[in-house]
Amino acid sequence: GEGEGEQEEEEDVDYEVTLEKVYLEGTGLASRVGALNAAWNEDASAEVQDARFKEASEMAGKEFLSKLTYLHRSWLPAREIVKQAMISRYDVDDSGKIMKLDRYCPWKDHLFELEMEEWRDHPEGDMPRVLYCLYEDDREKKWRIMSVPELGGSAFSQRKPLPGHWCGLRDIALDAVTGVPGCTFVHAAGFTGGHSTYEGIVKLAQMAITDTCCCCQ
Repeated sequence: GEGEGEQEEEEDVDYEVTLEKVYLEGTGLASRVGALNAAWNEDASAEVQDARFKEASEMAGKEFLSKLTYLHRSWLPAREIVKQAMISRYDVDDSGKIMKLDRYCPWKDHLFELEMEEWRDHPEGDMPRVLYCLYEDDREKKWRIMSVPELGGSAFSQRKPLPGHWCGLRDIALDAVTGVPGCTFVHAAGFTGGHSTYEGIVKLAQMAITDTCCCCQ
């Protein structure tokens, strides 16, 4: 009947979330270390327990070193790139709602954390939320724009998607609608797009900020 399809879909999602939770809980370090304990029907002599303890210690040590290496080589450099983009975002646009990465890196989690720090340090001010992130695609040497997702929202939940009348268009068709020659594409869901030049991608971001048309979502 009516609504049954939606209910089944919701149940499928719930089931997938439950499976993911069970998987994550069963594959964490604590679970893997715990799995080295002798089972009820296995040899649990002091010798065996000592060997298992040594194995668990080595596992934990390797994981700690791996995490430390990741933080030093990847997480901290990315955070610095996003931090500098936050500091210099008013040079991109006076609104403070557009930031430009000097080079692409994982940026979303860093942005959310840095924004919270900024709001905490300026409780009296109305600090603008970043709506768009710009970066150069190293492979194609063209510029990309990504709308900032809502923290905790769905995969396609954005603070301000790109204008609806741009969505799904490419190249000349997109140039005609935006009036900015050099466009490459805007995704049908409105969360990302591209332009051949930096000046062009900034112009698209500025237009998107002030756009009042229905969004792609």
